[in-house]
Amino acid sequence: MLKNAKSGDFCICCEDESCGTDFLRLFKRLLSEISGSADAGAETFPAAQIFLVADRKHFGAVTETFMIAEFVEGKPVGRVPAFREKYGAETAALIAKLHAHGLVHGDVHERNFILGAAGTRYAGRVVAIDLSGKRATVCNRAEDRIRLEWTFGVPARRSDAGARLFLARGRIRNFLRRIRGIAPINEQLLRPHTENSAK
Repeated sequence: MLKNAKSGDFCICCEDESCGTDFLRLFKRLLSEISGSADAGAETFPAAQIFLVADRKHFGAVTETFMIAEFVEGKPVGRVPAFREKYGAETAALIAKLHAHGLVHGDVHERNFILGAAGTRYAGRVVAIDLSGKRATVCNRAEDRIRLEWTFGVPARRSDAGARLFLARGRIRNFLRRIRGIAPINEQLLRPHTENSAK
């Protein structure tokens, strides 16, 4: 435990599951488990591994959480010509596997997926980086799918409860921003991909 007189306690917790934000430690463990490391012949799951979770505490309450993750050598898929056509399906399969294990990415865009460099264990594969550690709620899963549609052109369901909730929340937030004279954000996510493509 490192003491900080100004901001409170800074508690570094790598293996202690009872300390601080339990879900992020669960997220770290689940991500490690689905990598297939337990099976000698299994292929490593293409996501940057999380080595450490650290909490900043103030009067015993967690105010901020930090993660230290693996550095993945390669280049963002967004820098590859025609990346949507080449890597859209592979990225969608990666996101689907995360969701199947109760995890979400939380920040899907072309810079958060790396094409592994030659000579590394991820060579030629799309690797997810900068995972948010968010809970896999129906709304967060829908956000992943809708951002995947906008970024990679993979059609997303917009009629289920999670998508309706995410879209309604976004429209209400932008409505309130307009009332306050603030520019709306993420408007493109609130329109179907076909409509975005036509504009």
